[in-house]
Amino acid sequence: MLGARKRAYPHSMGVSEENLDPNLIPPHHTTLKHADLDPSLEEAFFATQTTEYQPQPHLPFDQNFTYQTKSHPQPTRTITTPPPSYRPNVRYDLLLRDASKANRSTNISSKLTSTPVQNQKQSRTLSHPIPSPQRKTSKLAHHHPSTPNLALPGPSGHRNPPATASSIIRTLHDLCGLPQEIGKIYEEKGIHKLYQWQEECLPFLKQGTSVVYSLPTSGGKTLPAELQLLRCSLLQQKKALFVLPFISIVAEKAESLSRFSNQLTDSVEAYYSHMGKMPVPPGKQIMVATIEKAFAIVNHMIEEKRLDELGCVVVDELHMVGDGDRGVLLEIMLSKLVYLRPGAIQIIGMSATAPNIEEIAYWLRAGEYTSPFRPVPLHEYVKIGPSIMDNSMKEVRRLVPVHPNDRDHLLALCSEVCPTHSVIIFCSSKDQTTKCADDLYRMMASIFGQNGQNPTHQNPFQADMLEYKKADKAILLSNLKSVGSKDSIWDRIIPYGVAFHNSSLTSEERELIEQGFSDRVLTVLTSTTTLSAGVNLPARRVIIRGIKTGIENITARVYKQMCGRAGRAGMDDYGESFLMPMNPKQDTAHVKRLVSSPMEPVLSSLKGACSHAIKRIVLDSVCGGIANTFTGIATFLSCTLIAQQIDAEVWTAKITAALDYLISQGFLVVLVHAEGSHHALPSPEEQLETFDATPLGHACYKSTLSPEEAIVLHAELNKANQGMVLSDDLHLCYLTVPLFDLPLDATTWQCLYRIYEGLPDIHRKIADMVGVSPGQMFNNSEMCDRVTLRRNEVKNDVLVTRYDSNHVCARFFGALALSELIQETPIEAVSAKYGLPRGSLENLRKSAATYARMVMNFCNKMGWVFLEALLQKYCPRFDHGVKEEIVPFMDIPRVGNIRARHLWNAGYRSIKEIALAKAPDMARKVRGLGPPNVAERLAGWIIRGAGELLEKQNLEMRKQLQATLELEAELHARIAPS
Repeated sequence: MLGARKRAYPHSMGVSEENLDPNLIPPHHTTLKHADLDPSLEEAFFATQTTEYQPQPHLPFDQNFTYQTKSHPQPTRTITTPPPSYRPNVRYDLLLRDASKANRSTNISSKLTSTPVQNQKQSRTLSHPIPSPQRKTSKLAHHHPSTPNLALPGPSGHRNPPATASSIIRTLHDLCGLPQEIGKIYEEKGIHKLYQWQEECLPFLKQGTSVVYSLPTSGGKTLPAELQLLRCSLLQQKKALFVLPFISIVAEKAESLSRFSNQLTDSVEAYYSHMGKMPVPPGKQIMVATIEKAFAIVNHMIEEKRLDELGCVVVDELHMVGDGDRGVLLEIMLSKLVYLRPGAIQIIGMSATAPNIEEIAYWLRAGEYTSPFRPVPLHEYVKIGPSIMDNSMKEVRRLVPVHPNDRDHLLALCSEVCPTHSVIIFCSSKDQTTKCADDLYRMMASIFGQNGQNPTHQNPFQADMLEYKKADKAILLSNLKSVGSKDSIWDRIIPYGVAFHNSSLTSEERELIEQGFSDRVLTVLTSTTTLSAGVNLPARRVIIRGIKTGIENITARVYKQMCGRAGRAGMDDYGESFLMPMNPKQDTAHVKRLVSSPMEPVLSSLKGACSHAIKRIVLDSVCGGIANTFTGIATFLSCTLIAQQIDAEVWTAKITAALDYLISQGFLVVLVHAEGSHHALPSPEEQLETFDATPLGHACYKSTLSPEEAIVLHAELNKANQGMVLSDDLHLCYLTVPLFDLPLDATTWQCLYRIYEGLPDIHRKIADMVGVSPGQMFNNSEMCDRVTLRRNEVKNDVLVTRYDSNHVCARFFGALALSELIQETPIEAVSAKYGLPRGSLENLRKSAATYARMVMNFCNKMGWVFLEALLQKYCPRFDHGVKEEIVPFMDIPRVGNIRARHLWNAGYRSIKEIALAKAPDMARKVRGLGPPNVAERLAGWIIRGAGELLEKQNLEMRKQLQATLELEAELHARIAPS
């Protein structure tokens, strides 16, 4: 029996548990115990059971030592302590000097060998960990995953039938212990059976083991994680956190999970932008959050010492740990969970594009599961000229043009599947998506006729594109106009089932376009590459038009994500992708790399463009109470992904540089303590340095700004405290426009100078106060093509944040547009005045709402209560783009900013008045509700929604009152004995 086998401590230095000196156990070492599993899975699984981490300030190590595995001999390894590198009075031993190597071995298995175990259905290879011979570690080492290893090879074919014929209700009850109501809801969603890989993976998740798994897109990765979230909340009575990369996916997933909430009275809450209660309320709860919100949630729970309430964290698109600033936040958040609650919080990571999944699993102290399974086969092709070639660049067939203007055969590829099936065309830029859709429309118009004109070309499509779902297209056009879309291109392209999807659209427009494509009212959708990682919109055929996104070549990861959109389970028998290089002679080499080379490994964002963010981690560890000594900080950083991907000497030097920077800029102060001294004046050897955060450090940490951004914001707010214009919204709007990533281009500078010349005196005064120079704007308008807003630049081989007068001018320009939006100026008028797309203006407003809360938290920690109160008052206005008086109405279902204004103009002054109104009266008084029969029904919905909102608010007030009474009773009980 495996349970009786003596387990070897999985340490790269070969220390067995039998002869391990307790003083030498790294902080995260845990005892591996045999899991109580079904005998058929016994050989596959070891579960870790740990206690909460207790920091050890000093671990004695000999300068030279040799350890050898008792049961599995390995080559002898000797390590010599390098000299401490920070300050002479810092006690820094071998373990922490080589912390990355020591911590890699913690709770992590060595190389895995496979032991065959026969499944009832077919032969499977299940793996369990044993130590392996040592191997040389490169800079980017593929480290071994932790126990248990779940690297199960998937089936050789594309189809993977379910392992059992039982219904989903019985399967979820037997495998997960979930009540029947859960299975019934999944049946209503059309899910009747699990895939075989899902049934194999669920027992490991059920044990609470952290797991990272990788399958191709559309392989069904989300379902097992979703089931574990439900188990965590329903059965374990703990909080569960679902981390997703984009707001649209968060909203979609929260709505999907809310069906379980309604059925089982369990709380599901979305956290993005202004949504979600912070700090999180007590009790079991499923929280669906963006990366930024999840980072804030974990920080709050750490500060309040409530991390033990969190039972499970699921991260979708885990490869985004390498995605710039957002990747930094994700890496810090997960590293905190690994460091503070090792093994106590289950971490489930999912990705379709992480080739170094072993290394990521190693970092998270998790098992791994990989499979090539995809329910719908995917065929990848390359199109060069008229030739269609496979991945080996062998010609498969040749295309025949179907229209004289179809020079790149785009229409021909669409006509082969439309309108029965759908096509997504990925373009290199926002402008290209619009142009491509318009070009397709013009060719279709000559084929099917337009405005009563006879067609001039033969129809190559499977049906008449104009007649296909004609009534549904008319409804879609009407809905687009109802949300304020006045773009005439919709009237031209939508009747042919064509649309585009990019950032110039508002969120309401994007939702309508996405729904239309999902329902196959639209059959051709042109889009930027962002759709490849956004909402779930698969198609029969994906066409990648060009190998660039913007000016950069697409990576293998982005290419695979775009290809993964091809093929819809339950609707398509297969999917196809076509890569179309625009310059075949120049692009051939890169095309071959994309289709044949493996994907790039996921690298920590701290290693590349965001290497400067190491300062943020160091500050986080001090302000969050994780560590306040150099050795403690080094230990925490050894739990990060970057610690596995660079040498210990490198990141130790980075810690030193980060501490020096934070101390010199006033974020941290150094405190020197005597350790174990019996003398009045301790010797240097008896001194211990600790670090404490200043108000600026705490403000930076609470706002989640980078230290560089905090310095800029601190200077601006200091100036605002000395004098601020309160008679106009513009000054406060300027303070809430984000420092970077503004939606500006070359034409903006000319527009800004023109607008500046016509500004009233009060706005010119504000411009002068924030540092806007008319001469600078004039120069920029003259040299607009050469003006850039770079966020970072390299100086002396170091990446530094750049913020200059161009950024000030750009933010002022954004503030002018924002101030008009919150005065309820129609977005179309603002778009025309400032030359910015409506989608860009909406993104600016939402970014300002998020940034305003960051600034508000900053002011709170700095003690600037006046600015904090002002920002708190304006945040809801930024959320909705309205004046203050109608902000409360925005929480009523089916009430947007226009309808809220109509309610106010009709004489309704509070939610209570709306809830007590009569539907016929409201339909008669309020404009814009539609014809009488429709208006009365809509008025009834609004009244009902207002009543439900009042009831919800009253329930929250009762809960707060109950909590206050309980706290008062507890205080009285404590005081009574004394």
